[in-house]
Amino acid sequence: MNIINQPVLVINAAWQSINTKTIKDAFVAMCGGEGGKNPPALAIDMAFTPDKDGNINWNEPEYAIPVAWDEWLTLPIRDYDLVIHTGTREIRAPRVIIQPNFGEMPMVVPRPTKDSIRKRDGNICQYTGKLVSNKEGNIDHVIPRAQGGKNTFDNLVWCDKNINSIKADKTPAQAGLRLLRKPPSPKSIPRSATITVAHHPSWVYFMTHVTEVRGLAEA
Repeated sequence: MNIINQPVLVINAAWQSINTKTIKDAFVAMCGGEGGKNPPALAIDMAFTPDKDGNINWNEPEYAIPVAWDEWLTLPIRDYDLVIHTGTREIRAPRVIIQPNFGEMPMVVPRPTKDSIRKRDGNICQYTGKLVSNKEGNIDHVIPRAQGGKNTFDNLVWCDKNINSIKADKTPAQAGLRLLRKPPSPKSIPRSATITVAHHPSWVYFMTHVTEVRGLAEA
């Protein structure tokens, strides 16, 4: 992956994870966004001390301080930093940025994926009540797509592959089947709940230790 396209964690004014951006987009956000209309984001300047073997404990930063663009350009490059090379200088690549004027937690509706439908239905075929493994089951459109059915939570259920083949492009009534229950739609969840993978080890601290990491900046 091109360095400029590597992911950056975005946190809000409460130091909660709310999004991810590329390094390129993080630089744009630090300059006020497209057209300079938005309040500039700040990059988090973090310091880590390697042990005698050169290993870094990413869970214990010495400090984590929000830094504006002009100051960020002056920061030194350390051995563990990712570096962006321009025609005239080297710039440390941010791994975490903060939107200091945004204190809310965005809410999102989960996407209806095979995994999310399977988990919602507890691996139970919604026509037979049989426990069906990931290999034995797949997603069924209650109202088939051929009849105008949509890819939505209330039209998707976990189903035994054999039953799905029999049902084909029929509705449950047309196939002589009956649903165990009406497929429920999930409630909105905090955006932070969808950020589960730390694409850089320094993210873990912000994803799990919000109170402590704010203390590092306020000390």
